[in-house]
Amino acid sequence: MWSPSALSSRSYGPLVVAAAAAWFAYGVPHVVYHSRHTAALDGVDAAALLTALTFSAALALFVLVLPSPRPPPPVWTDLVARAPLRSKQGVDAGGGRR
Repeated sequence: MWSPSALSSRSYGPLVVAAAAAWFAYGVPHVVYHSRHTAALDGVDAAALLTALTFSAALALFVLVLPSPRPPPPVWTDLVARAPLRSKQGVDAGGGRR
């Protein structure tokens, strides 16, 4: 679920964030330019062009504001959680001999 606090606790790498920001910064002026220069295109072509460019910029914004899923836990935490506790005498916490 999305929350404003998720923006600060994002688990995306800095390269993904930088790429999405650059993509958005390029896409918005690109949409504005083409929306002001559609005189040479017929209606369907202009609509298709602006739809594709707007979708591209919106996708970059989506990547920037959508929190990424939590990363899976490291493998070693699963192994540690499943390992029986041992005492110095070699007896596990359940009372069984190892």
